[in-house]
Amino acid sequence: MAKDKWIEDGESWQSPYQEQIDGLLGKLSQRKTFSYEYADDPLYQAYADAYRREGRRATEDAIGLAAQNTGGKASSYAVTAAQQAGSYYSAKQADKIPELYKLAYEVWRDGYQDDLDLLDRLGSLDKSAYQRYRDEAEDRMRAEELEYERAMEALERERKDEQTSYDRERDALADARYESEQAYQRERDAVKDSQFDRQQALREQSAAAKSGGKSAKSAKSTSSGAGDTVRSADAPAESAGVRVYGVAGTFTESEAEAMVTSGLAEKVKSGGRTIYKVRALG
Repeated sequence: MAKDKWIEDGESWQSPYQEQIDGLLGKLSQRKTFSYEYADDPLYQAYADAYRREGRRATEDAIGLAAQNTGGKASSYAVTAAQQAGSYYSAKQADKIPELYKLAYEVWRDGYQDDLDLLDRLGSLDKSAYQRYRDEAEDRMRAEELEYERAMEALERERKDEQTSYDRERDALADARYESEQAYQRERDAVKDSQFDRQQALREQSAAAKSGGKSAKSAKSTSSGAGDTVRSADAPAESAGVRVYGVAGTFTESEAEAMVTSGLAEKVKSGGRTIYKVRALG
């Protein structure tokens, strides 16, 4: 028996009426043409038996009636009457054959038509069942498509939310980085300004110390004679080439020595070199 089920994914359509349809088609294709044999017809046999009984009774009645009329003696009239009575029922029996033929044909034809009508009804039922399957399959497909679209829309909204959140975090990081860079730049500017101020102060203190030294040398030069004064004026200028660690820039050795003299720096020996290091900044 065919299974009455709707098709799931990957399965083929199975009609709940296909087995009956196949059976009827086989029956119709193997149906024999109409033929009639009255001797094989049970209905004809029933009629024949009845007519034979009636014929015998009619024959017996005719002979009995004739015997009564002749005083119990047989006569040709009695025989003729009996034969006529028997022939009458034999004729009636034969007359039934065309009627029974027609009846048998109608039964054959009606059976054939009934099979055709049943096949047509099964075809309609099969078509309706297939249409229901198609409708339900399309409904499922539309529902799945709608569910897929909703899922995709939810994913898109989630992606947009994540993108918005990422953009906000990125903007916040960019703002924080900008603020950090600005703060760092301000600190650098402040350090540069502080270093410049310290360097300027050191230069001023060094210049002041140097000026004091020159004044002393000048007084000494004046007291020692004009020749020494000329040599001092002709002495070459000292170039800057000494670095004082702890403050940016380079100084002349005299400036570095003036820092040491004023207590701003100290002079130490390291690896055979003389190193000037800032001690304190005023």
